[in-house]
Amino acid sequence: KAAEFQQLRLAFEEVCGEDLNWFFNQWYLSSGHPTLAVQQTINEADQTITLRVEQNQMEEDFPVFRLPVDVAVFDANGKTTHRIVIEEAVQEFTLPFKGNVRAVIFDESKMLLAKIEEEKPAEQFIFQYYNSNRYKARLQSLTEGFKEGDAASEQMVLDGLNDEFWKIRTVAI
Repeated sequence: KAAEFQQLRLAFEEVCGEDLNWFFNQWYLSSGHPTLAVQQTINEADQTITLRVEQNQMEEDFPVFRLPVDVAVFDANGKTTHRIVIEEAVQEFTLPFKGNVRAVIFDESKMLLAKIEEEKPAEQFIFQYYNSNRYKARLQSLTEGFKEGDAASEQMVLDGLNDEFWKIRTVAI
């Protein structure tokens, strides 16, 4: 049976219990995709991480997107996932951690339809390679974590040669 997209939206809203006009306006009726720059600042004294997220797409052509995103923080307690909602061109989020930060994975599931430039230390990319179960997170780790060229990043590349995913093996070569 044929349906209009408004009927689809209403069906989705009934299932999730949320107003999804913003989602359909942004992803169905408009064009473009977000381009994000993500930077992190770790404050050891306060045990907080501040994520600065900038939407860099051309605002005259594409709107500022509303983006619910999961951010995983790996610390002394293991992994904690935080849900943030980006709604402005530039926005900062402060997340708690315990002990030492092992890694911060922005868009933990790696399902966001966006171009993302993420600045973080190579050690976090290496940790991400070994501890993420997402292909895109591990591929990103392999390309970004090798820039230091130290023993840990070289070992990651060697381990990448035996990865279960062919693309990761190809990049490792």
